[in-house]
Amino acid sequence: MPRLTVMTYNIAQAVGVDNAEDLLRIAAVIGAAGADVVALQEVAADEQAGEQGARLAAILGMHLALGTKLGVWHTGPGHPDRPYGLAILSRYPIVSVHRQVLPPSHDDRRELLQAGLHIAGRTLTFATTHPSATSPQRRAVQLAAAHTLLSAIRGPLILAGDFNDTPDAPTIAPFAATFTDAGGGPTFPAEKPADRIDYIFAGPGIRTAHARVPATDASDHRPLVARLTLPPATP
Repeated sequence: MPRLTVMTYNIAQAVGVDNAEDLLRIAAVIGAAGADVVALQEVAADEQAGEQGARLAAILGMHLALGTKLGVWHTGPGHPDRPYGLAILSRYPIVSVHRQVLPPSHDDRRELLQAGLHIAGRTLTFATTHPSATSPQRRAVQLAAAHTLLSAIRGPLILAGDFNDTPDAPTIAPFAATFTDAGGGPTFPAEKPADRIDYIFAGPGIRTAHARVPATDASDHRPLVARLTLPPATP
């Protein structure tokens, strides 16, 4: 039964607590965790940033699934407003990529990014999302849509992302009821984490263990890392 080390990490366009942009520092955090599959949020996606998803994939020697450019985000003083989105890094081959814009799509566009990963003779669906941080109403609609889409998937499934809500929020309850929450501690803010808003959820048959939150100030979030065990492949 294959075992995976899974990470989700909002990298804030590689701008750390010190307001310095350092993509190599982000790569070092991912490498130190020994992650096999990584869900990334707030990945800068312009020419000036050098397409951070592609650069991280090259540095780490991983396969890449890149999301759609979702709008413009300002990361802090001295940094330009620039487009950003989602990305998935994988040590396993990516055999399919699916991007689904979540409603409402006219304002504060958000997305569900799915990658089909070829692992030990089967395809695992690995998904990530990052709903609105500023509007609870939009966030509720976006997460409900993501839950509906993922609930229809058959076969092994892992969802990881920054949900911008704590475990007691009504938006999280459907995911906790349908999937297994890998757990873990607070992830935000990175200097002194107080809120758990980043999650790894596993579909039926996938076992979770050893969730942890590595200490790092490379972003305004800390990453969440968990060990998952896939079920045996069906004949």
